[in-house]
Formats: sequence, structure tokens, C-alpha cells
Amino acid sequence: HNSSARVFKERIERLSKELSRIIQFFTIWNDLQKYWAYLLPIFKQRDIAHHMPEQYEKFVLIDKLYRQEVEWAESKCKTYKSFAKRESLRVNVPLMMQ
Repeated sequence: HNSSARVFKERIERLSKELSRIIQFFTIWNDLQKYWAYLLPIFKQRDIAHHMPEQYEKFVLIDKLYRQEVEWAESKCKTYKSFAKRESLRVNVPLMMQ
């Protein structure tokens, strides 16, 4: 009985860690979507690139990364394990939030 319980406990702990990472990711992703939706119309204005070139370039990069991740999620992501294994999400999303 002890060995069976230990196996289930280890499996539950592993799944719990995976789900915790996924919840953390979606929390950050939700914030990112809010910021992106707010900033998109601002940075689409023609004079912003001229008046705020550094911020404009940063937004262009963030916009590109954001759209790539959304496209991936819409086309390829079928399970929570897809998100858990997606390295670019773990790397890019926190960078986009800076």
C-alpha cells in the first residue's frame, strides 16, 4: 500500500507543478493581452514612431512575438502539455511584460 500511495503522490505532485506553471503563464498572458490591446492603437499612429522611436521599436518586437504566440496557440495547441512544453512562451511572455 505504501508503494502505491507514493507513486500516486509523486504523480499528483508532478501534475500540480505543471498546472501551477500553466496557471502562472495564463495569468501573465492575460495581463499581456490587456496591455497589448491598450497599446496597439497608440503605436499604430504614424507620429509615434517619430516621437518615441525606442518605445516604438520595442512595441514592434513585442507585437511580432505576441502575434507569433497567438498564431501558434490557435493552430497547434491542443492540450495543457503543449503549453507546458512550449519554451518560447516561457521565455517570450515575461520579456514582453517588461
